[in-house]
Amino acid sequence: MQRPHRNLWLAGILAAEAILFLWKFDHFFNGDSLFFFSHRIEGWGDIWRIFRGPDHLWQYRPLTFVIFSFFLHPLFGMDPLGYNLFRCLCTAPTRWSFSASFARWASRNARL
Repeated sequence: MQRPHRNLWLAGILAAEAILFLWKFDHFFNGDSLFFFSHRIEGWGDIWRIFRGPDHLWQYRPLTFVIFSFFLHPLFGMDPLGYNLFRCLCTAPTRWSFSASFARWASRNARL
């Protein structure tokens, strides 16, 4: 697949997500957000505890705690729109790289 076609394909996927989900972004939080609201980092001792071992659900995700507690929550407060837009901005490069890798793989297999 040529680069302009690949970029159009990616733009179509992002537009489809915006059409399907963007109008509901300010209506809900996901389960992880609710967990992070109830277990926010309050001080430096909490940071040490989080980096030392797994959380209450036995998952090790220290950077998520730090980013949520010191960046996302102060910036967006209790507004779900900001959290959902931040998630989309963070996952867009992943989507683009996956579609680019898949297009490269598909074009190689087409030549075989």
